[in-house]
Amino acid sequence: MSLPSKHCQIIFLDRQGRITSSEDNLFSTTMLTQASILPAFPFVESIFQSLSKQPTWQVSKFDRIKTIHPFLPGVYDYTFVKLPNCTNCENSFVWMVFDKTEVYEELARVQQAKQEATVNKTS
Repeated sequence: MSLPSKHCQIIFLDRQGRITSSEDNLFSTTMLTQASILPAFPFVESIFQSLSKQPTWQVSKFDRIKTIHPFLPGVYDYTFVKLPNCTNCENSFVWMVFDKTEVYEELARVQQAKQEATVNKTS
């Protein structure tokens, strides 16, 4: 699966949270493919059990996830899709990572400016 955007990365995960495939548009997964990625991504680890219990093709979206990784600083939207079980498939989930850092930073700037304008009007 190929995306034209440098602001999105699609990652396939198995049932244990190991990366089976990734396009590495936002960050390299080379160092993350040997074991489960869950300890490296605490948010994903915290929801992974719930995702596993969801129905096939269930879409779960999580917005404004702030990361602290040196290889992935910023604010991201995560979308997960549970894939159907099949005998010869190693993929259980699709994890789409959307880089929304610029959008959320601009939103914060606009909100701050509005709040400052309101404070300045009342003082």
